Amino acid sequence: MMIFKLLRKIILISKKFRLNNDKVLIQWDFPIQSKFIFKGAAYIGERCSFIGSGKVIIGDNTIISNDVLMITSMHNFKDNTMLPYGFSNEIGDIIISENVWIGARVTILPNVKIGKGVIIGAGSVVTKDVPDMSIVGGNPAKIINSRDKNEYYKLEQQEQLYLYKKYFNEVQK
Repeated sequence: MMIFKLLRKIILISKKFRLNNDKVLIQWDFPIQSKFIFKGAAYIGERCSFIGSGKVIIGDNTIISNDVLMITSMHNFKDNTMLPYGFSNEIGDIIISENVWIGARVTILPNVKIGKGVIIGAGSVVTKDVPDMSIVGGNPAKIINSRDKNEYYKLEQQEQLYLYKKYFNEVQK
């Protein structure tokens, strides 16, 4: 028990750790229940919670800010065996494409696909799929703008990828 406490203090002091050939940077305080698949570089901020029985698939060069909640299963209220809900769960994966920026305190519900190049504004609640290049915000999240596709594809072709340049000192994927 004493060793565990000492290791926890060391990890808390270092404040971050890396996975996936040092291409996934995760801040400490990260309760995980869901299964994770990383498709490349990713940054996950502090106090994020990824809960449920489904999978979370995170695309390359994705930035997830602090206090984000991703839920991959929910109680099935249509299961009329008990009140307020039955014993069954609805399980659904969350799929996040590449070059996505998820703002602080965002909640993403099961069975949601986030398209390529999406920006999700802080505090949003994402209940349905978000198309490529969209900028969404609100509760429930709605499209409020979209990215300049020409500029996006130019930066993508030039491999101007934030995580690779800032944290991993690389230009290519």
